[in-house]
Amino acid sequence: MVHNGYNSKTDRFTNELPDELARELEEAKRLGVKPTSINNLDEFEKMVNNAEQIKWAMLDDGTFVAMPKYVNGIELKHTVLTGGKEVYPQEKFFLLEIKL
Repeated sequence: MVHNGYNSKTDRFTNELPDELARELEEAKRLGVKPTSINNLDEFEKMVNNAEQIKWAMLDDGTFVAMPKYVNGIELKHTVLTGGKEVYPQEKFFLLEIKL
């Protein structure tokens, strides 16, 4: 990851639809989706190899998490990645390369 002028005190996205969080998390659970950390390389590699597209987020502790963007034709929400917590804006980071 390359940092691009990120200010941790001001540049974070919050959940704009907190009333939807429980439904979004339940839908992901029903579809069998859990965010996968790159720290768990086996799970991460399996998820990446089986998903046409992924959604990802950088958590406050610096952990990179990802999940399939779609499961059974249903688009999952970014809030599933963090449980509704704030995330770093994706455009502030550039994914250079991941070798599995």
